[in-house]
Amino acid sequence: MSPRKFSQTGFSLIELLTVMAIISILASFSVSAISGIGKAGQMNAGLSVLSGMAERARQQAITQNTYVWMAWSEPDAEGCSVVLLESKTGGDSLGWTQDPVTLSANPDVQIVGKREYLRGIKLLGAGAVSLPGVPDAGAASASEVDWVGSPAGNLVRAVQFAPTGEARVRTSARMIELGIQFLQGGETSANTALLRLAGATGKANLFRPQ
Repeated sequence: MSPRKFSQTGFSLIELLTVMAIISILASFSVSAISGIGKAGQMNAGLSVLSGMAERARQQAITQNTYVWMAWSEPDAEGCSVVLLESKTGGDSLGWTQDPVTLSANPDVQIVGKREYLRGIKLLGAGAVSLPGVPDAGAASASEVDWVGSPAGNLVRAVQFAPTGEARVRTSARMIELGIQFLQGGETSANTALLRLAGATGKANLFRPQ
């Protein structure tokens, strides 16, 4: 009986290198997808915090029968801080229609809750952001303030909520608009959103890109 011959088969070096290259490409796609999901989640979380703070400011003003300000800082490379402040006496103690407003020198104002840091978000004025399908509302920007050294830090813009729930800037406005631009790696990205506050009711409406 003649001995059996067994054939030995395997992968060539070229085949192994090809497989490794395919695995490397698929892995890079997976990392990019996971990174994109993480950034999108961070953006959505920041938008939820911002719109939630606007509604909390409105509710605080109504339930406590006082004036509340939602104010925020100049953005740094990673985002910006937002804080709520209220009048202890229930009066418009900051002289909202006057300029300048000095928060640090006014003992009647106190922080409500905690300061929130909106990572990856930069807040802009009215008209700075446009979204497809969202018409121009002729809205006003949040008021510029110079609250350096305040209990909440250095704040540059603010919206006031009255005991009636009305949202106000320095002048009467039917609509107040906050443009929202997202930051990636310290640089502005093409991703944007809008937060609009109805002047008469103070209710917030958040517009996101479709």
